[in-house]
Amino acid sequence: PDVALCMVIVTVICSKIERLKDFVLVNHRLAGTFQYPNTFAMFLLVSLVITLTGTRKNYLKLLYAYILLFGIWSSGSRAVLVLCGVTMVVMLIVCKESRKIVGIVVISVIVLGILYSIVCGISTRILQITVTSSSFLGRLLYAKDAGAYFMKRPFGLGYYGYYYMEPEIQTGVYSVLHVHNDFLQLMLDVGVIPGVIFIMMLGRAIGYKRQPVGNRIILCIMCCHFLFDYDLQFLSMWMLMIMFLPAGNKKEILVPKWKLGIITILGITMLGSIVLGTANFLYYQGNAKKAVVIYPWYTQAIMQQLQSTESVEEVEMYCDKLLQYNQHIPAVYGSLATVQLASGDMNSFIKYKTKEIRMAPFCYEAYQEYFDYLAKGCEAYYANQDYESVSICMKRMEQLRDYYVMAAEKASSLAWKINDQPYKEMPEAEVKYIEMCKDKYFE
Repeated sequence: PDVALCMVIVTVICSKIERLKDFVLVNHRLAGTFQYPNTFAMFLLVSLVITLTGTRKNYLKLLYAYILLFGIWSSGSRAVLVLCGVTMVVMLIVCKESRKIVGIVVISVIVLGILYSIVCGISTRILQITVTSSSFLGRLLYAKDAGAYFMKRPFGLGYYGYYYMEPEIQTGVYSVLHVHNDFLQLMLDVGVIPGVIFIMMLGRAIGYKRQPVGNRIILCIMCCHFLFDYDLQFLSMWMLMIMFLPAGNKKEILVPKWKLGIITILGITMLGSIVLGTANFLYYQGNAKKAVVIYPWYTQAIMQQLQSTESVEEVEMYCDKLLQYNQHIPAVYGSLATVQLASGDMNSFIKYKTKEIRMAPFCYEAYQEYFDYLAKGCEAYYANQDYESVSICMKRMEQLRDYYVMAAEKASSLAWKINDQPYKEMPEAEVKYIEMCKDKYFE
């Protein structure tokens, strides 16, 4: 709670300083040092429960509680606000020793909330706390797509593995690094068995007879939030969760015969961590080139080099390197298509661009880019009286209609309930352009 309290105070101050506010605010929402409002709010909620069930004097509990609640409110995390309300009700029922102080906090917050609503009006973001909100349904869509896939790869895809395969799997218009469900994300990253063990461990910890009520409540609310966000992408949240797991009976095991082997394994593990950690540090410092030198299979760093280079030779080199160990990155085929177009090979351009679109059917930027290049190709070939090539480009432009329809057919029912929805058919402007081209080129 002390850390949480300081974090709220410091980040509120920083949010008022022009040069520092971008470090602690995300879309005008307080994000703390996590730089992610939802996890920051979850951290504050855990600290709030610790405070209210702790041994501090009542006036200090109230002081901490109001500051932490202000931080949760300022984070704008709707899920945590709902969890906070439910947690307070549960604490009133099961925490007899803390019932009085919790009651004071709840009543005072309700009164302050009513006064705030009268004076300033109800926050639009709070009014959007419904099970039909785009944010909530989007999370269900991510989980549905991921849940339908993780059993196909029971041993996991590795860190960021699902992110690169996501365009082929998804059934709606979205792009997320994490599936906003820590249980599913764990299974996708390291496999079903570790994921199941993790869930069993949490279940046992919650049901442990000697587990204090406060700890049990904290583990329950953390598990609830794990279902809709990615708290465990932050090491500090792992450490926080571990603090509330029961230690059980201690048992000492001596393994003198395996001492050298254990030291060797630990040494190799540490060396690997140093190599990966150094590459990761260099990448986040903006030095992707050195990061790849240290770890040659660093996909994100190679992708950054690919996107930043203007050399055709380097684009081909990076694409070939990526395709050696990862054939599931649509952007690589898009880059190869651009290279082929620059060299005047329209057939190869069409081959790679259609592959990109088939791999990422909901990436409409690729559709638009493909259409624009085909339109330019039609004009150039028509000017050079190459009518056969004009015909090929026109056919491919018309074929795009089928890709739009196929994407719409693949879309989940949830995909039509979020803000970013699929196209049901080719946009009208492109359809009109095709008709105009037919009249112009084949009159």
